[in-house]
Amino acid sequence: MLNIRFEPELYQQLLAEAKRTGTSIPALVCQLLKTILNNEEKNEQNRTVFKR
Repeated sequence: MLNIRFEPELYQQLLAEAKRTGTSIPALVCQLLKTILNNEEKNEQNRTVFKR
């Protein structure tokens, strides 16, 4: 488990998005991180394909 501190403005944005989607901030952050990591992985794979 992590204890992450966000800047107030970012926290308010996360809170608004969590309320909008009906989820919690930790669940939202987890989802966002998974999406970012998956996109990075796909980008890395695409770069490997283009290098061949």
